[in-house]
Amino acid sequence: MNEQPTPRTGLGRHRRPKPSRTSARNLSLTGATLLAMAGGIAAASPASAAVSEPPSRILPSGLPQTDGGPASSAPTDTKPSFAAPTPDPSKPGPVGGVGGFHDYGGLVRGIKAVVDKYHTIPQNRSAFVKSLRDEISAGLGSTYNVMVFNTDDQPFEEGLAGGPAPGNQPYKTTAEYEGTTYTIWVFKEGTFINKGDGSSFNWAFAGFYDRDGNTITFRKGPNTPDGELPDAQCVTLPFTTAGDKLGIADELTDIVASDREDCVRQIVDRVFSAAGQKYNVVVANQSNDIDTRLDGVQSFLTVKYDDVYYGVWLFEDGIVTNNGVVDQSNWGMSGSFDVSVDGRTATFHKL
Repeated sequence: MNEQPTPRTGLGRHRRPKPSRTSARNLSLTGATLLAMAGGIAAASPASAAVSEPPSRILPSGLPQTDGGPASSAPTDTKPSFAAPTPDPSKPGPVGGVGGFHDYGGLVRGIKAVVDKYHTIPQNRSAFVKSLRDEISAGLGSTYNVMVFNTDDQPFEEGLAGGPAPGNQPYKTTAEYEGTTYTIWVFKEGTFINKGDGSSFNWAFAGFYDRDGNTITFRKGPNTPDGELPDAQCVTLPFTTAGDKLGIADELTDIVASDREDCVRQIVDRVFSAAGQKYNVVVANQSNDIDTRLDGVQSFLTVKYDDVYYGVWLFEDGIVTNNGVVDQSNWGMSGSFDVSVDGRTATFHKL
């Protein structure tokens, strides 16, 4: 009978971290503020960071190992230095449940929520790195491996492959701690070599792996999906393209978005570019109370993402008022425009 992988965890010896940089913590997350440039070319696309739904069932499996910091004196790390976090099947994990991601967007939103959470909690660098690793790993369960590494000033060699991102690629994002940038990878397998000092405040990782010094060879977990996580598509509804003078709908046939904000942003960018940046663009959730007074309309389309229907207008000039929810998951625009103080009314000018 095959033996299940042994869960293990570890952080190396503690080194005194380098002095904090003068820059304040600044996590790059999408905000909900509409950007405007009076009288010039501007682009804005509205944000949503809801954690994905909990899984309907939990698959039994071995738990992942977690580790980080300097390697032990033995050539292969075999024992934990502190207890591994054990996922509770009765409670959804921070990233949509233990191995319970329903789609790529849920994973992205969930990891952003974890990063945002620990970005605002006062703690030292080692605790920050460990917290990111532990909570993301708990959410991943036995599906993917995770690596957190200081890519700001630590050398490394990375050969990680496979993952939840489109094209079966690793998912990659960043977090910052007092000016130091940490890169987070979520992936299936591969090799990572830490060529830096190996301090516990510079790296931490979790999953299924073999360790030889600072060379970590990762393998797939017992519940690693075969391909990437499914993504929701922005689908242009064919019955809405009758007024599409420029054939813009043809440019929106292959949009795959991680969330509503991403869908809005991609539509705005695609339409503005396809029209040669000669016309203004507005994308708005049609369930909101949208008032449009537009001249020189070139195209009007309806795009569906999950259960949300977005109107897409391409036009010369006019006024658009959003009387509903004003954030980057509900509307976006590009072109030449001014925005009212309350952020609800945009006045567009000919380009």
